[in-house]
Amino acid sequence: MENRFSTIILLFCLILSGCNGSDKKSGEKRLPDPSIYELSGLVKSTKMFARSIGSYEPCFELRFDADGTCTRHANDAIWEEEGDEVVNEIERNANGQITRHITKNKENGRTKFEIHYFYDEKGRVSSSDALWESNRIITEAHEYNDDNSLKKTIREERHLAEFLLFKETYLYRNYKFDNQGNWIERECVRIVKSKEEGETSTSTSTFAEKREILYY
Repeated sequence: MENRFSTIILLFCLILSGCNGSDKKSGEKRLPDPSIYELSGLVKSTKMFARSIGSYEPCFELRFDADGTCTRHANDAIWEEEGDEVVNEIERNANGQITRHITKNKENGRTKFEIHYFYDEKGRVSSSDALWESNRIITEAHEYNDDNSLKKTIREERHLAEFLLFKETYLYRNYKFDNQGNWIERECVRIVKSKEEGETSTSTSTFAEKREILYY
């Protein structure tokens, strides 16, 4: 169960960290859906891997059609593992950027996951609010480097009763990019502060991430 929860935490970190602006090499406008996942250009698919110790392990796969619409989302793997058939409802702003993404159980219509994206003046995702399984609220705020790569994410998870479950800070560094300007490797330092039975604890860990990206 703990491993399962850790996987969900990592997925949320990767799902909610986005960058929507101009490609730092070509200056071309980023496609709305790939940009949520820090991707630019005509991306067909990408696979995310992460490791803390030992070899890389797969996290999720994303797929996009030729128009840049996401056809497979990062959290689809979670629902498949749980055996749930879901439908995704997407809302966009006038710029085509995703502002609201709701995932519902196809059979009973119950909302399993809902996320709202907010953008800065450069079109990058500045923050997001998510509701997970109707009982946990996850908020994230992002900071960027001068080249638009993600620098820092602060993530808080609260129960609907408003008490804080834990706070995480993710610091990203040592980027490597492909010839399209998309990152393919980076390191992340994760600092977690949690409170249980009145006691506050802090832990720090470092893990590596890499992506395999296919283009049209």
